[in-house]
Amino acid sequence: MYSKGTTLNANITIRSTYGDSIRIKIQDITSGITFVDVELTRESFINATMNQLACSPVKEATVYHLDKVGKNMEMKPFKFELPAGTDSIHEKEVAESMIDKVCPNGWVPDRGFNTQTSFEHKNNKIYARTSIRRWV
Repeated sequence: MYSKGTTLNANITIRSTYGDSIRIKIQDITSGITFVDVELTRESFINATMNQLACSPVKEATVYHLDKVGKNMEMKPFKFELPAGTDSIHEKEVAESMIDKVCPNGWVPDRGFNTQTSFEHKNNKIYARTSIRRWV
């Protein structure tokens, strides 16, 4: 965990939404994690930036994944076999239901299974492919 005064290698994104909001997100480049997500009204954003007001109220502020901030993200491909009898129509649902059970301990799987390469049919077997990540 970081202490006061620690410097991060970070990106900031400031984006206008379709409503009456401005969203500010901060991402730690080292871990690839967005760990701050703030939503302000347009009025609060303008007051905070143009008038240099401190402590402007926010609509919503979320801080998450602090346990991963500053850590290096490792990512690798992961392939696992689906049970015999799984048909092509249901392979996505079967893979999604299995991924947490077959993913190595300490790794976090991508759960999409939405690309053309998500499934491999070979020797009368079906394999699901995804990526897994961990932060060290």
